[in-house]
Amino acid sequence: MKSAIISLFITGIICLFSDILVCFDSGINTNELVPSEFYLSQNYPNPFKETTTIRYIVAYKTWVQITVYNSEGIEIEALVNEEKPPGSHRPISWNRANLSNGVYFYRMRAGNFIETKKMVALR
Repeated sequence: MKSAIISLFITGIICLFSDILVCFDSGINTNELVPSEFYLSQNYPNPFKETTTIRYIVAYKTWVQITVYNSEGIEIEALVNEEKPPGSHRPISWNRANLSNGVYFYRMRAGNFIETKKMVALR
């Protein structure tokens, strides 16, 4: 599992993404820290009933798209489709509304970075 280190610029808190999110007060000025890599987390919880959360990190200012697809590859919903500055961004909370149980995929495209992850919706 790839890990990423990010900085919440204003608070001075460092967060580590791996299988879980761990945050601690670093005691250092993080205003100048910028992530060196793009990162798309596994949604949590997974599997999920109604709502799940997706976190992501942007390495440099670029257009970011995060889109949900069904198991047949048909686009269900665009969660992000705009230019984003570098850093950790507000987590996305996705509610599947009236969609059926099953496997869904979400893909992040940003610059040359493309990553797809699987999530499972249950009732």
